Amino acid sequence: MFEKVSQLISEKKCQIGIVGLGYVGLPNLVSLATNGYHVIGFDILEEKIQALNAGRSYISDISDEQLQDLITKEVVSFTSDYQELRAADIIFIDVPTPIDSHQIPDISYVEKAASMVISQVRAGQVLVLESTVFPSTTEKYLVNKLTEQGWAIGKDIFVAYSPERINPGDGNLNVVPKVVGGVTANCSKLVSEVLSNQTHIVSSPIVAELSKLHENTFRFVNIALANELTQICDKLEVDPFEVIDASDSKPFGFMKFTPAVGIGGHCIPVDPYYTSWYMKGYGMTTEMIEAASRVNESMIDYTVKRVLKLLVSQKQSLTSGKIAIVGATYKKNVPDYRMSPVPKLIKALASYNFSCEVYDDLLTEMTSESGEVIPVKKVNYPDLNAADMTLLLVDHDYLDYRQLVTHSQLLIDTKNSCRDINDSRKITL
Repeated sequence: MFEKVSQLISEKKCQIGIVGLGYVGLPNLVSLATNGYHVIGFDILEEKIQALNAGRSYISDISDEQLQDLITKEVVSFTSDYQELRAADIIFIDVPTPIDSHQIPDISYVEKAASMVISQVRAGQVLVLESTVFPSTTEKYLVNKLTEQGWAIGKDIFVAYSPERINPGDGNLNVVPKVVGGVTANCSKLVSEVLSNQTHIVSSPIVAELSKLHENTFRFVNIALANELTQICDKLEVDPFEVIDASDSKPFGFMKFTPAVGIGGHCIPVDPYYTSWYMKGYGMTTEMIEAASRVNESMIDYTVKRVLKLLVSQKQSLTSGKIAIVGATYKKNVPDYRMSPVPKLIKALASYNFSCEVYDDLLTEMTSESGEVIPVKKVNYPDLNAADMTLLLVDHDYLDYRQLVTHSQLLIDTKNSCRDINDSRKITL
């Protein structure tokens, strides 16, 4: 069976299925189809399937033209009928893995997707979980379920975990190495053959699962260190970015991280909690993650206090006021506001009777966790004059930073984007 599947892959005669057509699944589908495979995309949301079949993309990294070209070439198809997955030789599972309000992992999407895939499984299929999960998830929801049905993993069915490494704003997936943890050596080999780009094969799915959590926790912890440095520098009246740049002049033993009012996106602010929650089952407290979490969560309160302190220094009233927030996406140049700190910041400022206007050319509105719709305006620099202070949260390339400073009564630059502009109204975080 291994040789047969391997030959299908090498001759590009295998059909690939993608379960979940979101920020990971759709770019994965386009990448595989562009590399010569026929790919069928599955999602439970009918509106997504209708849009994709019409050649309309809802993800910024994938253009309508890319989709339409692949549809015209008849190398992709889209469906909400999970029974069609039976035709796929290789299936990638790319469904969401969020946390709830108590920072407890929600693995229900993986459980449901795995159940659907297994209900249609046939001999010779390769099943690959890519969603970020806690250790043992691949074993629990794929391996054990298949084994219970009598399938021999590595002989009848091939199973691996290969964590996604999507970088929003960078559409070139083919140059990003992929970790592959197969249940057996043959499982890893087949997945590596499909991916074709550089792969790093590890001994088991659990190693691959933990590697994904570790690489994102690494960023989470180091951002916390930069955030703590910022608060130290505030006490000592030192520019934190100057300190960081000075440290970065060392050519070894230092990696540059910068502070953030909030960590957004669906990876860095989520994944560490998968590790900490899972390890509680082993009676272990992940001290570093817990400490980093406290520091990162303190940045909203720190930013609000910084705003109040600076307004007092300018002899402005604190009974009410207006704040202009420039930049609302979680990442520069990407129209995605998942877990952006902006809604929490607005709520915190409102407790001091400050109203906020949000500006970002990449959005028209955003929704808070409570469901409140927050309007987002395009940046019109003269409008900033009406605010008591401007908060620059995202350093989009389209912004004119000199205009930003010129039209602000007072500017807190949280990204050090205005470092080359000499103006007393500009203050770093």
